[in-house]
Amino acid sequence: MGKIVLLDGHRAEIRTVEQVAELLDPRKAQLAVAGVLAALGHEFDWSADTLDCVVEAISGSGVLADTGLPAVFDQDDDALEFWDGLS
Repeated sequence: MGKIVLLDGHRAEIRTVEQVAELLDPRKAQLAVAGVLAALGHEFDWSADTLDCVVEAISGSGVLADTGLPAVFDQDDDALEFWDGLS
Protein backbone atom coordinates (compact mmCIF):
# COMPACT_ATOMS: atom_id res chain seq x y z
CA MET A 1 0.00 0.00 0.00
CA GLY A 2 1.48 3.33 -1.05
CA LYS A 3 1.24 6.60 0.83
CA ILE A 4 -0.26 9.67 -0.83
CA VAL A 5 1.94 12.76 -0.43
CA LEU A 6 2.40 16.05 -2.20
CA LEU A 7 5.33 15.91 -4.61
CA ASP A 8 6.11 19.11 -6.50
CA GLY A 9 2.62 20.35 -5.69
CA HIS A 10 0.94 17.22 -7.03
CA ARG A 11 -0.50 14.26 -5.20
CA ALA A 12 1.68 11.18 -5.67
CA GLU A 13 1.48 7.65 -4.38
CA ILE A 14 4.82 6.57 -2.96
CA ARG A 15 5.63 2.92 -3.67
CA THR A 16 9.40 2.79 -4.23
CA VAL A 17 12.61 3.65 -2.39
CA GLU A 18 13.46 6.00 -5.26
CA GLN A 19 10.24 7.93 -4.70
CA VAL A 20 11.06 8.21 -0.99
CA ALA A 21 14.51 9.56 -1.90
CA GLU A 22 12.91 12.28 -4.05
CA LEU A 23 11.06 13.57 -0.97
CA LEU A 24 14.18 13.92 1.20
CA ASP A 25 16.09 17.13 1.70
CA PRO A 26 19.55 16.33 0.26
CA ARG A 27 21.53 17.92 3.11
CA LYS A 28 19.44 16.20 5.79
CA ALA A 29 19.85 12.90 3.96
CA GLN A 30 23.64 13.40 3.85
CA LEU A 31 23.68 14.11 7.58
CA ALA A 32 21.55 11.04 8.30
CA VAL A 33 23.80 8.75 6.26
CA ALA A 34 26.97 10.23 7.78
CA GLY A 35 25.52 9.74 11.26
CA VAL A 36 24.64 6.12 10.50
CA LEU A 37 28.16 5.50 9.14
CA ALA A 38 29.68 7.01 12.28
CA ALA A 39 27.38 4.96 14.53
CA LEU A 40 28.28 1.73 12.74
CA GLY A 41 31.93 2.55 12.22
CA HIS A 42 32.85 3.34 15.80
CA GLU A 43 32.07 -0.17 17.09
CA PHE A 44 33.77 -3.42 16.14
CA ASP A 45 30.96 -5.61 17.47
CA TRP A 46 27.49 -4.20 16.86
CA SER A 47 24.88 -4.47 19.60
CA ALA A 48 21.45 -3.15 20.50
CA ASP A 49 23.21 0.04 21.61
CA THR A 50 24.55 0.40 18.07
CA LEU A 51 21.00 0.32 16.75
CA ASP A 52 20.08 3.04 19.25
CA CYS A 53 22.88 5.19 17.78
CA VAL A 54 21.57 4.56 14.25
CA VAL A 55 18.05 5.57 15.33
CA GLU A 56 19.45 8.73 16.94
CA ALA A 57 21.43 9.63 13.81
CA ILE A 58 18.39 9.30 11.56
CA SER A 59 15.93 10.94 13.94
CA GLY A 60 18.32 13.76 14.84
CA SER A 61 18.91 14.65 11.19
CA GLY A 62 15.26 15.59 10.65
CA VAL A 63 15.41 13.78 7.33
CA LEU A 64 11.74 12.74 7.40
CA ALA A 65 10.45 16.12 8.55
CA ASP A 66 7.94 17.72 6.20
CA THR A 67 7.91 14.73 3.80
CA GLY A 68 4.46 13.42 4.71
CA LEU A 69 5.98 9.97 5.14
CA PRO A 70 5.03 7.80 8.11
CA ALA A 71 7.33 7.31 11.06
CA VAL A 72 10.16 4.83 10.82
CA PHE A 73 10.49 4.53 14.58
CA ASP A 74 7.51 4.06 16.94
CA GLN A 75 5.43 2.83 14.02
CA ASP A 76 1.77 2.01 13.91
CA ASP A 77 0.38 -0.77 11.69
CA ASP A 78 -0.13 1.58 8.71
CA ALA A 79 3.46 2.84 8.88
CA LEU A 80 4.81 -0.69 9.06
CA GLU A 81 2.69 -1.71 6.07
CA PHE A 82 3.97 1.29 4.09
CA TRP A 83 7.68 0.69 4.78
CA ASP A 84 7.31 -3.05 4.27
CA GLY A 85 5.63 -2.48 0.90
CA LEU A 86 8.35 -0.37 -0.69
CA SER A 87 10.14 -1.84 -3.66
